[in-house]
Amino acid sequence: MSEVATALPESAPHSVVAEALVKRFGGVTAVSGVSFRIERGELIGLIGPNGSGKTTLINLVTGALQPDAGRIRIDGRDMKGRRPHQFARAGVGRTFQVPRLFQRMTVRENMMVPALAGSRRAGDVRRRIDEVLAFLSLVDLAEARARALSGGQRKLLELGRALMLEPTILCLDEPFAGVHPRLLDQILDHIAVLNRRGYTLIIVDHNLDAVRRVAERRLMVMARGELIADGPPQEVLANPAVVSAYVGT
Repeated sequence: MSEVATALPESAPHSVVAEALVKRFGGVTAVSGVSFRIERGELIGLIGPNGSGKTTLINLVTGALQPDAGRIRIDGRDMKGRRPHQFARAGVGRTFQVPRLFQRMTVRENMMVPALAGSRRAGDVRRRIDEVLAFLSLVDLAEARARALSGGQRKLLELGRALMLEPTILCLDEPFAGVHPRLLDQILDHIAVLNRRGYTLIIVDHNLDAVRRVAERRLMVMARGELIADGPPQEVLANPAVVSAYVGT
């Protein structure tokens, strides 16, 4: 795996602080007073039943949505009113539940699109693409159309697109959904390597077994828009409130 594609400078911003976040959609409160702090280099598993507010929370952390109350701080910087591209410049990257790829473009062309937002020279962009493709074991698919990829390969490509922006914080929304077990292992390995290289990661997924394989130290659990548990996985999963949220009282 490429060291260049995964190593981060020591000065890279990492910490994420959420302070009493609230997000409403009409009469529905999707996120209700959620607060947490994620330190540099942590890997967090964010779980919860359908409709618990996980993706809305990720949208707040990445700037896709603005909170109705509360605030987000990235490395101490207040991000109130900032747009998604400003979050990206602050070092925040993300993937989506359904990969947002250009289906008629090749894998290499898809990788190039995020780089167009920057000011790097063409040669630097090409080198970065080669590094990330090598890291994700996608070199042999570089000229394949995105529409020809399997579900797992599309997840890898979207992760690659996120890495093109050289983030320090990665929010991965459903990275394991619809992925063949062989590619699931590969994605888990990539996530573990990125974390070892210093990336801060927030993993949102319904595959609890897969989440626990990488989020060995900390799980956060949401239900009904609230953060109901936050701590070591063994303690969190034994929490009566978490059990009730998943299986009922």
